[in-house]
Amino acid sequence: MAYEDELKEQKRWRLLARWSHVPWFDDSVRREFLPPVEQRALQGDALRRMALFAARHVPHYREVFARLGLSPVKMSDPSALASLPVLQRSDIGARPERFRPDGMPEGFAVTHSATTSGSTGQPVKVYKTQVQKVQWAKFKQREYRWFRFNPLGTLGAIRDPEDLPELPDGKDVPDDGVCEKPAWPNIGGYFETGPFVGCSVLCPISRQADWLSEHRPDYLVAQASVLEHLAFECESRPAVPGVQALLAISQELTPSMREHVERVFRAPVHQNYGLNEMGLVASRCPEGGKYHVHAESSIVEIVDDQGHPCRPGERGRILVTAITNPAMPLFRYDSGDIAECTEEPCPCGRTLPSFGAILGRYRRMAFLPPGTVPRFMRVHRALSTLPRQTVGHIRQYQLHQFQDGSFELRVVAAEGLTPAFEAHMEQAWHDASDPSCPPLRIVRVDGIPLPLSGKFENFTSDFFPPRDT
Repeated sequence: MAYEDELKEQKRWRLLARWSHVPWFDDSVRREFLPPVEQRALQGDALRRMALFAARHVPHYREVFARLGLSPVKMSDPSALASLPVLQRSDIGARPERFRPDGMPEGFAVTHSATTSGSTGQPVKVYKTQVQKVQWAKFKQREYRWFRFNPLGTLGAIRDPEDLPELPDGKDVPDDGVCEKPAWPNIGGYFETGPFVGCSVLCPISRQADWLSEHRPDYLVAQASVLEHLAFECESRPAVPGVQALLAISQELTPSMREHVERVFRAPVHQNYGLNEMGLVASRCPEGGKYHVHAESSIVEIVDDQGHPCRPGERGRILVTAITNPAMPLFRYDSGDIAECTEEPCPCGRTLPSFGAILGRYRRMAFLPPGTVPRFMRVHRALSTLPRQTVGHIRQYQLHQFQDGSFELRVVAAEGLTPAFEAHMEQAWHDASDPSCPPLRIVRVDGIPLPLSGKFENFTSDFFPPRDT
């Protein structure tokens, strides 16, 4: 893909009159195709500026640089980050005030904050500036352009009510509610767009499917698990709404989940990677399947358990450094996620730094007994490939691992579980397990409650570590 082709695609996005003079979005296209050495140099410049600021104004980093005898001036290349310790969420939670600066650079002011969900530990509040709001819009438009969304189409989203736009009276969308807006959230503040429709994720799956059939958005954004549940629901209906593309957010989308959703909706599923603490970090390339990092704001490292860089092809933990947020600088922040390290050029021609497939949460997987993940993946695969006559009544599922090593498959179904379904799952379990593994218990339940984070979990385990306190 050539730079000129992407500029042509950018022209489909028409800036509102009040923003027609800004070069941000065209510059965004140019940044995607710079020579790799120039990409690295620009990241290095931003890193050095942030290191200088943090070493002077942020108590935590003032102490770290002094203790290690490091000069922030020498932090002029992303590789220099390896000299700093890995930052854990618990480090921030223990002394959050030590990560706040004693002053702000000229032209910067704290404008908002973001709080982590707490799905992997103690919630953390991170303060941000207006720059982060602009970058969020810029990077969202960039990924929508990559995904070839038509800005004049209808964008739909199934989200937590507090993540949906407010109603006309200024109130939040109710738990069982929906909303409509004349323009896409965030993006519509800069570009001419089609309408937006939203539905609360707390609505029953059948209601979500009804909403989808009624509004028929061209593009649908939802958590990966929500898309999977919708696929189960819509597969039992006579006609699937004509969604042109889907975007899975907030959760891992396994290959079998992708295959299932794309088969039911007959549309591609796109992905991105973000952290509440950092914003939108990377977006998955439709051509190459790698995650291209939004290098203007983040540096991503894939490291081993000792914090050393992984080699291409190896799997490691994702560390993210924010290079544009002086309101709360974070260096080498451990996301808790695992991804593949890659270095080969992407067939799309973009030169932004990249990493490979996201493989799950390190913080949880590290505590599971050997053989657990293959068993779950086999169950997951079996559920995603159920024969149509068997899958028609399945709506949700959750596999739970007990402390004694046994497993229970909890299934929400519109009708009773059929012998064919149970035989299909038992065979998959047998194929994935050694003879010493106890049989899989299959139970039908009326519902599966959401955790406090609001993110549905299709696998839970008594071996997961307790939340940080």
